[in-house]
Amino acid sequence: MVSVAAAPVGVNDARRVLPLVLVVVALSWCALALMPMSHDQMSHGQLGFVAMWTLMVMAMMIPTALRPLVRIAGGSALRAWAFLGGYLMIWAAMAVPATVLVNVIPWSGPLITLGWIAVGLYQLTPWAQRALRRCRSLRAADPAFASGTKEGVACVTACFPLMLIGVVTLTGLHTAVSLLAMLALAVFMTWEKSPRVGAGALRASGIAIVLGASLLLALGGPATGHQHSVSHPAQPG
Repeated sequence: MVSVAAAPVGVNDARRVLPLVLVVVALSWCALALMPMSHDQMSHGQLGFVAMWTLMVMAMMIPTALRPLVRIAGGSALRAWAFLGGYLMIWAAMAVPATVLVNVIPWSGPLITLGWIAVGLYQLTPWAQRALRRCRSLRAADPAFASGTKEGVACVTACFPLMLIGVVTLTGLHTAVSLLAMLALAVFMTWEKSPRVGAGALRASGIAIVLGASLLLALGGPATGHQHSVSHPAQPG
């Protein structure tokens, strides 16, 4: 059996399956630029949040799964889209708990900072480490859709806390700043899923997040410190 982490990525395979996938990613980034994560946008109800979440997943999470996608596809566009369908189905389903958590928790500046500390600590746990290893260990001969769902479950286990706190943090920021921050998160998640990144580096990244957020909390937390909800429009003051 061939392991995703062991088998080389074929250049010809990548050329056959990646162009259309990258077009989808690019269009998702363009749509995010036209649908900023402002309070007005976020307060249009659950459907607005689900649409934004789906676009974020397509823009930010598909790039993190390109390596296993190419390997599982084996040059077949049909297998590539089947894998992607299973992967996106899992991430799209996470819009439900994300909506609940963003609405139920009265997010404020200090609480957002504590959320980042929790994310950093989660990076240090065996669950996150195992999930990231599973992201790299799919078998190329497995059914494509099932492989996509397995990759989705592993990625959700590893990255959902980061995606959630990212959504909360970026709400209300200027569009350009928000997009740059989302790009930075996407690069980080792609990096941590690389087979070249070891457990030590992953632990170091978690410690860095904890220390950075702790320093910010000690200095008073984010300047915004607002509370917000994605389901109910803000009441006029």
